[in-house]
Amino acid sequence: MKLNLLKRILKPISNLIFYRLAFIALCPFAIILFTSCGTESVSPYNTNSPPEIISLEIMPNDTVTFDARVIIVCQAEDANGDILTYDWWSSGGSLLDTTGQQVQWQSGSTAGTFEIDVTVADAWDSTTASAIIYVQSGGGSGINQPPVIEEMYVEPESITGSDTAMVYCRASDPEDPLDSLRFTWNVSAGYLLDNSNNRARWVAPVSEGIYSIKVIVSDGRLSTSDSIEVDVKPDTVSLFFSDFSIDEVTDQWEYIGLLAGLGEQLGTFSISWNETALAMEVVGRSNYATYGFRLKDRNFGEGTFRVKIKAPNYQFGRVAFMPKFVDTQNYLIIGVNFYQQSWQVLRCINGRLQYLAEGWDDFLSDTYYGLAYYEKDGVATALIGDIELWRGNTEEVLSQATNIGVGVYGLAVSQSVLYDDLIVTYP
Repeated sequence: MKLNLLKRILKPISNLIFYRLAFIALCPFAIILFTSCGTESVSPYNTNSPPEIISLEIMPNDTVTFDARVIIVCQAEDANGDILTYDWWSSGGSLLDTTGQQVQWQSGSTAGTFEIDVTVADAWDSTTASAIIYVQSGGGSGINQPPVIEEMYVEPESITGSDTAMVYCRASDPEDPLDSLRFTWNVSAGYLLDNSNNRARWVAPVSEGIYSIKVIVSDGRLSTSDSIEVDVKPDTVSLFFSDFSIDEVTDQWEYIGLLAGLGEQLGTFSISWNETALAMEVVGRSNYATYGFRLKDRNFGEGTFRVKIKAPNYQFGRVAFMPKFVDTQNYLIIGVNFYQQSWQVLRCINGRLQYLAEGWDDFLSDTYYGLAYYEKDGVATALIGDIELWRGNTEEVLSQATNIGVGVYGLAVSQSVLYDDLIVTYP
């Protein structure tokens, strides 16, 4: 009886101990089962894209003087559409705000360059961008102002083709002295010389017309531009014009086989009017021979001499224009070699040949090129189109020239060249 009573007392206690031990033993499995069967959680670092800063703009500009205030605006985007925060920092001066997309910054009393950083962040990633503010000493509004172009003018006001004119620009800057301004010049035609400061020397193109000269004035941060138009007048007096029609050539020109000693042999050739091209055609009949014709007994002195030439194919050799031809010992040649894709300016004085200039270009077949010679006040200029090939002094002996010559130096049989529109004008 006592034994049965003891069993009834110990059984609940033993059951309780058993269940507790079983629970403790099964707990890890229960935890594992709960974890493995629960909802899966994905880290945002696997899919999130950091914010992208589109622009960081300083308004009204990034150059100021002492105690000036500017606005800095950051434009940013987030591919995930997350809410963005903005955190600002500066290496000097004072940020009046340090959060938000737009802040204000004020310079102090120290000149120099100051860095502004902004960090744009979502909940997981961030992106940083920087800008520079330049602080200069000086008075005024505190904001750098662009230079002011007060006047542009040309001297002389009236010019003709190939003339030289001076172009002036008078400019000032609210913050900077004149010597800190930089001038950049551009022209629509012709070319510029001595154009590194507030004036430039312009050589007008040969052709008449209205041409534009532009200047950009910069203080190193901001710039201002302006332009002026120049009317290049036609040459005042037309001394001679020839389209090389057959009647004109018969009346005005004489043929010569060997022109200025350029050919190794005399050769045969023909000169005729090309009705299709409406130009004079010179056809070579033998290799390495020079052919030409020259205007009879005229002395034009100073002026502009122009002629148009065209080579039908690349195999053609030198095409020569001789604006000054006294005799075979004294002459000046502007020549284009279509075979070698080169040009030369030659002068012969008393039998001594001088190579004045030479260079290379991409000359095209079946394309007219203008060769020109300009002489005034003892200065001579040779050109292809509006491009100056050579400029130098005239020779006294060439002032006695009574002929204008044209010639060809062929490299193959039956090669031809076209001449058209010879014009002599003054000045």
